[in-house]
Amino acid sequence: MTDLLQMIDHPRIGNYLKYLLRRKRDAHISRSETAFDEWEAMSAEDKRIQYTHWIGDVWDEFLADAERAKGVNQTFIDLGVLLAISGEEDHLLNIKPLPQLEFPKVPHHQRS
Repeated sequence: MTDLLQMIDHPRIGNYLKYLLRRKRDAHISRSETAFDEWEAMSAEDKRIQYTHWIGDVWDEFLADAERAKGVNQTFIDLGVLLAISGEEDHLLNIKPLPQLEFPKVPHHQRS
């Protein structure tokens, strides 16, 4: 189900972001004759930190294109991330291939 609900797994966004991230990593480990060995010698913690920097760069690059930024916004709407918690915008949900999902109304006092 995460392939339907997680934005990173959404085909319009996730595949391209993963491609850009792989491209960043490949450029990094190809920058010199020793770069690959240095990468392999890095601790998992340091690799996670490096990936965090790359992800920020990739996200900025991705959103620099106005059409892609619009697509990200629409995907957030489709998946319900940007919808009102009150439920008044639930009709905007567009989770494929489950477009007919019905969600129960949550009483106001139970909303967080």
